[in-house]
Amino acid sequence: EAFGCRVFSWYGNSEQTVLAGECEESTHYHIFPEYGVVELIGQDGRPVERTGETGEVITTSLINPICPLIRYRTMDVAVLGRGACSCGRAYPLLEKVEGRLQEFIVTKDHRFISMTAVNMHSGVFDNVAQFQFYQREEGEVLMRIVRRPGYTEADTEQILRELGKKFEGGVDVTIRFVGKIPRTRRGKYQFLIQDLPPGRWDLPECEKECRNEPG
Repeated sequence: EAFGCRVFSWYGNSEQTVLAGECEESTHYHIFPEYGVVELIGQDGRPVERTGETGEVITTSLINPICPLIRYRTMDVAVLGRGACSCGRAYPLLEKVEGRLQEFIVTKDHRFISMTAVNMHSGVFDNVAQFQFYQREEGEVLMRIVRRPGYTEADTEQILRELGKKFEGGVDVTIRFVGKIPRTRRGKYQFLIQDLPPGRWDLPECEKECRNEPG
């Protein structure tokens, strides 16, 4: 507002294997092909080819001649954008970047549900001051809740019912009431603590090809 202009979002990583940004015509991320090669790999281990489908971002650096990273697993999840942008730039597009794999809840049948989908902006959560999910096993989460003064057992029942719909029966939820939810060292509020073993994040049929180690 102060500068009277739009804010443009960018996507990249510290490993310098991917760089993408919005243009003046859309909010899709335009992938810079001269910076790195970007692939989206679905949960079936195959490249994502349809607009709107989600996959893990796999990248190959083109700007690091000393120590190039080839088919590097970023652990980021993104949505494939449409074929071309009206701005005229012939860059591959990402519709949006959903977040890190560690920011997803994993269901019993190994589906990944983002915290964005678990939207808490509903009257069901009016009596909840704070909440946090914790996952250690696939298909199971612990939900820590800081209650407001008007919280009752009816709120618990409504919350479990609402989450059951969002998780489509793929996650068993246990609620635990706590006095407060601590922030991270940087003072951030963490909605999900994902404590699944690293191996649980391997995509089927892609484990050897996309792993960040010699295969």
